[in-house]
Amino acid sequence: YLFPKQDNLFIYSPSQKLVKLNDDTYEITVPLLSSDITFFSGILSLNGEGFQVEENLQSVSSMSLWQAILFALIGGLILNLMPCVFPVISLKVLSFVSMGGDDHAKIRTHALSFAGGVMSTFISIATALLIIRSSGSMIGWGYQLQSPIVVGILTLIMLGIGLVLLTNINFAAGLTTLGSSVQSRNDYSGSFFTGVLAVVVASPCTAPFMGAAIGYALLQPSFATLPIFIALGLGFAGPYLILALKPQWISALPKPGAWMETLKQFFAFPMIATALWLMWVFMVQTSGDALILLLILSLILGVAVWMIATFKGRWKWIGMIMTVITAFQIFNNLPASSTEMKADASAEKWSLEIESEMQSQNQAYLINFTAAWCITCQTNEKTALAREKVKEYLAEENITYVKADWTNRNEDIAIGLAKYERTGIPLYIFWKPGMRGSKILPAVLTEDSLIKSMQ
Repeated sequence: YLFPKQDNLFIYSPSQKLVKLNDDTYEITVPLLSSDITFFSGILSLNGEGFQVEENLQSVSSMSLWQAILFALIGGLILNLMPCVFPVISLKVLSFVSMGGDDHAKIRTHALSFAGGVMSTFISIATALLIIRSSGSMIGWGYQLQSPIVVGILTLIMLGIGLVLLTNINFAAGLTTLGSSVQSRNDYSGSFFTGVLAVVVASPCTAPFMGAAIGYALLQPSFATLPIFIALGLGFAGPYLILALKPQWISALPKPGAWMETLKQFFAFPMIATALWLMWVFMVQTSGDALILLLILSLILGVAVWMIATFKGRWKWIGMIMTVITAFQIFNNLPASSTEMKADASAEKWSLEIESEMQSQNQAYLINFTAAWCITCQTNEKTALAREKVKEYLAEENITYVKADWTNRNEDIAIGLAKYERTGIPLYIFWKPGMRGSKILPAVLTEDSLIKSMQ
């Protein structure tokens, strides 16, 4: 274990990974609390012996705080276009269309409420990440989706919203307000919580510029982390803040009418599709038995929504109570998480020491940091990494393909990401003999762009 002589140098963790590079060289990786640290002095405890360690450090960051804030603003804005956010954003667009004849003050308040939900959630996530980091754990963007319980709950939320959109249910308050806020035009809390949900479902996506900004944020002291997450929230909420300033732009949208009911029902299907994808993630994280339990709960949720939509009075309450009790029983009996995604036969399994080993052997490599819950990762796999053209290029150039699966929590992978100033995925690392250092590839890949970046 490495003990520093000075305080507040790096994040403490229960264990540290020591890698043997050769007969007389070892490497230990610890996440620094600040990129401004240039000298380290401490004691390395190894097999009961103590060794004095002194090292001059290169800067761990290649960007400034202001550059990170700019990247966060741009990344947050682009995040609105990512596929994981579309189902919830579509609800907000529909609700704005329904306000076509409303006064500007009401439109402005709804837009500000939505932006407030977005900003509050980003700040809450940043605060939670800082608290977890202070305990010595390595965390990153989307970390909450490493919990099967969180994935299961999100599955039911998305399915519930989809079912509500297919019916005429209009809750005045509560979580289901998220799905019915398109009908409740005076419900500002609905706009706020839709903003909250938009950020939650955005977790599986990492937009261009976002990865570098978040990676910088989570490797800096808290005074630098919060402004970057605030900038990310401002970028994500930017279009709605502009709408709050220019509510008259709503008049450019189609006028409200009967067509909106059909569109509302259509938007139910992206929600249900998202729920199905989350079910797959849940199965990868747990087991087939756990998936059966989640499917049973989904069926009961469907029955409850049907009861609420069909019956009046106490039957509605019976439907709600039935859902809550069943949810508690099933989640209380979930099997333990599985360790990783199904192994990819064409890929080497990642480890902390694999890069140093391959470089010492002059072996070119491409590392894919991925997870089942990362939509951007899965899209890149289908559109680039799994294509025959890419596989043939890797074989021809003798490039070893390595996969690091972060579907479930893995401290080593978190350390590996921190090495490249990242705390989220996707991350693609390429190296071949003759290069001075490893190269970080773009977060969004195509066949041609991937091959070109390796040439």
